[in-house]
Amino acid sequence: MNLWNEGQQNLKGIHCMATYKSQIVPENQGNPFIEAIPNRVDIDGFYDRLHSVPKFEEGFLELDIEDRLELVQQIKPSFWTPLPAHYEKYRGLYNMIKIGYQSRNPLNAVYNRQFAIGWDKILEKGIDEKGSNLAGNIQTAQSLAEIGLSGMGKSKIYERILNNLFPQVIHHRDYKGKKLLMTQVVWLKIECPSGKSLGALEISILL
Repeated sequence: MNLWNEGQQNLKGIHCMATYKSQIVPENQGNPFIEAIPNRVDIDGFYDRLHSVPKFEEGFLELDIEDRLELVQQIKPSFWTPLPAHYEKYRGLYNMIKIGYQSRNPLNAVYNRQFAIGWDKILEKGIDEKGSNLAGNIQTAQSLAEIGLSGMGKSKIYERILNNLFPQVIHHRDYKGKKLLMTQVVWLKIECPSGKSLGALEISILL
């Protein structure tokens, strides 16, 4: 992966130039948005990419008790280890992203026809009995829900997975010898506003 801005990784994710990978699933072949998604990592690679431990130096053993206690307080924010259940979340997220792009192929005439018609007319018309919209496209968008008590780490695990295993923005320039000047936004992380107002949510999306 060639980084758009090497070393850039924070809560807003990574920008990179597109590098295309061959696909096994026929529905994924010939779709630059899918082919630009990084390959899956196995469970060992998942652990290596996501786990973190506090920095340790031999000199720490010579410190007095108060300084050592201060270092102990850094274990909680610095230490994190993936669990098998976290890998299952990664699998679900990976599948959801790829399948969602099957109906969003920029080389597909049906997909591009939607922009000529206009989303307002498409939404107004709805879908037919086959699931096709006004442009004849059948959406493959997936959804995923995680429900649990506040503070269990639901947001943090997905944030780690997205930041470490998926670029946030992929810049396309050419695909198989043809110009493809497009910017692909793979994911967005939007916090639900505490006031639960629609206006606050729209502002958080724009910011």
